[in-house]
Amino acid sequence: MNGIVQWAGRTAAGMGLLFATVGAAVAEDDVGRVFGGVGIFDILDEDTVPAFEAQWIPGVRYFDFVAPFVGGFVTTDGAFYGGFGLGAELVLDDRYVFMPFTGVGLFEDGGGKDLGSVVEFRSGVDLGYRFDYGGQISVTFTHISNAGISDRNPGTELLMFRYGFPLQ
Repeated sequence: MNGIVQWAGRTAAGMGLLFATVGAAVAEDDVGRVFGGVGIFDILDEDTVPAFEAQWIPGVRYFDFVAPFVGGFVTTDGAFYGGFGLGAELVLDDRYVFMPFTGVGLFEDGGGKDLGSVVEFRSGVDLGYRFDYGGQISVTFTHISNAGISDRNPGTELLMFRYGFPLQ
């Protein structure tokens, strides 16, 4: 339980600092998007496998830049993750998108890497470029961990290349 408290505290402190410092300077973007991605699961280990992602970011923003999301990924060795969370979508010059995010979901290893728990926390950053028509390409780096709620907590990282199309 101590791991969850530490994760929640660090996440709340980081998001609070972000909200306090950039809220007024961020361009509002209330367009929803659906993303699809392809990437590498367990990128920092030698047993990497391909992964495929889908994510929906609805056209709702809190404080003009906090974006909820829901989505997940599958790997070629049968692993599956599905979850939800919040990201701070910072849009600069209507083109460049920087979005740190955090969330929680359910994980099944399928036959791949055992992360120690069904409940896994996901945090990371998405860096993207937005086109005139609202489409977006981006690269996402994610860390997945159970925050110590299980005796086994190896964690893993995921690198994704994504395309998102606007829902207008």
